[in-house]
Amino acid sequence: MESQDPPSSQSPGPLRTFTCFPRLPIEIRATIWKHTLEPRVVELKFDCHECHSLESIITLYTKRGFYTEVRTPVAMEVNRDSRQAALPYYELCFSSRCYTTRTRFNFRLDTLYLDSAISGVLPLFFSIMTDNEVANLRYLALDVTGWEAPDEGIALGKEFKKILRKSISELEGLEELLISEKVDSWLNEDEWELGGTWKYSRVRFDHIQLLEEYPPMLSFANLVSWPWYPPEVFNGFKVNKQRFVLGLRKSMKAVPSRDIEKEDGDDDDEDDHDEDEEEDDEGDDEDGGEEEESSSEGEDYLDVPSEDCERTPTFPLFRAFN
Repeated sequence: MESQDPPSSQSPGPLRTFTCFPRLPIEIRATIWKHTLEPRVVELKFDCHECHSLESIITLYTKRGFYTEVRTPVAMEVNRDSRQAALPYYELCFSSRCYTTRTRFNFRLDTLYLDSAISGVLPLFFSIMTDNEVANLRYLALDVTGWEAPDEGIALGKEFKKILRKSISELEGLEELLISEKVDSWLNEDEWELGGTWKYSRVRFDHIQLLEEYPPMLSFANLVSWPWYPPEVFNGFKVNKQRFVLGLRKSMKAVPSRDIEKEDGDDDDEDDHDEDEEEDDEGDDEDGGEEEESSSEGEDYLDVPSEDCERTPTFPLFRAFN
């Protein structure tokens, strides 16, 4: 009688690939891709340039209008199959006849973030929103950094408040308004118990993170409680839910004084590495087409994203896809 080997007590490691994925029915594959979609904080920027031509009476013209640098969902970059499954959930939004640049946006999941840097064109932005965008925008985040400091930004004057409240009240589908302030704008280095500095690094897809509590990187600092704005500062907004959050860019981190020299050495190494990557990217760009129309080719199976392409979930962390 042949002896049988005892079953191994070691459990298999985590599954990194699922090679049977292409054999699934297209409807099941589309459902799986749908559940990979995550909430994003989509920041809109405004691209304008001064015109100094003596023949023009217009002192300001716009090159692209409102646009974003936030990365598209992973599902739209894997292959043609995944892109077609994700496309119906990401409309092309926030453009007009004059400003033709459009942004992919998921009204069910994404939060629209408007930075204080474009405060001066907020009335313009709200005026070009289509009826569909007004009716379906659910989550809006306003960065108010410098709004109460006339020397640093736009003070909330009566007319500005009036226009802002009117514009927000007309957003029929708005469920939540987030009032945000950047961490580095109010937390000065001399307020840190152990001292330190802010460090900025170059990242390919920088984005703003909206946090409900202090990030772990500031655990060494002696911080005051927040929110620091009195409730009456931003009253009058007719929304179901309103709260304060902290804004922190992915490219920014706080470094204690004891680690500054070490960070400086690491930054030099990162800069050299970034320069090499940029040269490689430039070569790739010369051969590639427009990103909007491109689709990834290659082996068609569901691959768990690596750490390089994994995005850190931002506020809110878990929003159900209805």
